[in-house]
Amino acid sequence: MTDTTPPVACANCQSPLHGAYCHHCGQAAHNPLKSLAHAIEDVFESFWHLDGRIFRTLYELWIPGRIASNYLAGQRVRYLPPLRLFVVLSLFAFFAARLAVNGQEELLDIRPGNGVFATLDNVAEVERQRDALLADIVIPANASPALAAPLEASRRVIETAAAERIAQLQGQPGPAAATRPLPLNNGGRPWHPVDNPLAYRLLPSWLNAHLNHRLERLQANLQPGHERGSQLIKRFMAALPATLFVLMPLLALVLRLLYWRRPMGYLEHLVVALYSHAWLLTALLLGSLASIAAAASGIALAATAANVLAAALWLAVPVYLWRMQRRVYGGGLLLHSLRFATTGSVYGVLVLLATLYAMLASLTA
Repeated sequence: MTDTTPPVACANCQSPLHGAYCHHCGQAAHNPLKSLAHAIEDVFESFWHLDGRIFRTLYELWIPGRIASNYLAGQRVRYLPPLRLFVVLSLFAFFAARLAVNGQEELLDIRPGNGVFATLDNVAEVERQRDALLADIVIPANASPALAAPLEASRRVIETAAAERIAQLQGQPGPAAATRPLPLNNGGRPWHPVDNPLAYRLLPSWLNAHLNHRLERLQANLQPGHERGSQLIKRFMAALPATLFVLMPLLALVLRLLYWRRPMGYLEHLVVALYSHAWLLTALLLGSLASIAAAASGIALAATAANVLAAALWLAVPVYLWRMQRRVYGGGLLLHSLRFATTGSVYGVLVLLATLYAMLASLTA
């Protein structure tokens, strides 16, 4: 039987208690070890503070700019702090996104027997389709090994898939997947981590060694049949949270430069960036949950509804962000639209670079 008698003194500093918290040190009066309900609340309290702020924040987050403008106006106690909200939503959103990928592994399982060749009925059609696909993959002569490797891997997958389909049509055993290393070039000669390593003069030796180690992992990961597509997608998604965390201060810096006449400091622009990304994460979470539910139901109509929802969320992104910035920063319609277009263009380039980094990080892990 649990003891529910409220204590008269703080267990931490022995100060007299006059409420649910100690006025001297701030420790809660209740002991989480004496009540299961308090123990469960204590687990989530550091993230959520189980009160009405959770539901108010999540509800008003879908009203463009309301939380950010109210928070900047001093109404902070009503909402979850932006950084805490972003961190928690990142955990839930990317976890749900990875579950959604797990539910669609068959779509990401890239094998030589799959794809466009499976529906072709004669060798000539297979060869014509193979040549057309290979013609679209051009590897520049001066391409770096990191950029050339994925292109070379794509060429090899196409060649292997075409050869397997031709063998099937001719009634012969399919060819074994190639296991030779991808031909990475460095300085006109085949790249090798020891005999012909990548070396930049401006970089220290340890960083050059790290780059060559990454290239070695890239070469191994892009072997045909080495890893299923879902594995690489999972690695890519695992690199996204950290990438997104780095992008946010950059977005705040872009906003600071564009709205330099506003009486706002950098941290205030960072609040806008945090709440913007928080809404994007809720959209990702909602789309992922819909995809998971559709995959679990096995109903074609549910899958269609999930795809429609995903498309609607993608289309809502620029509308939401435009309205949010208009509410926070104000300004004339034309000038605001120009600033928003500039922000979107600059940030789009940053997102592209960050996505390429996350992709390379997943391929070289």
